Amino acid sequence: MIIGWLPLTHVPPAKRGAPASDDGTILGRAVRFIHENATRGIRVRDVAAHIRASRRWLDGQFVEQLGRTPHEEIMRVQFARVEQLLAQSDLSLEEIAGQCGFRHAEYMSVAFKRRYGVSPSQWRGRRVSRARHRS
Repeated sequence: MIIGWLPLTHVPPAKRGAPASDDGTILGRAVRFIHENATRGIRVRDVAAHIRASRRWLDGQFVEQLGRTPHEEIMRVQFARVEQLLAQSDLSLEEIAGQCGFRHAEYMSVAFKRRYGVSPSQWRGRRVSRARHRS
């Protein structure tokens, strides 16, 4: 007997990479949960618990259907918010880290530099100088 079984809806390969947050599937619920909670510092285990699936299943479904892991999706959402705050606010890196789900500004800065090739401060400076040149 299978307890807690939920029927799965297959997402065809043609939809791979497309946002699944509105499709009503378990994977869609996972993506929606990430988008709504990534800046709260969630982890993949939180996503798996939310949808009542194993981490292994969740990882496999993300890679198969979206081409990235749940962790990569969490980071993608977090860094989108970091970019927004760097560009549109004068918040300190500590404040930005806190608002984007990072426990430490240092970790956020190292991960940011690894992802973008520049530090958050350099990225912000480039954005500000570009905006001034457009004015």
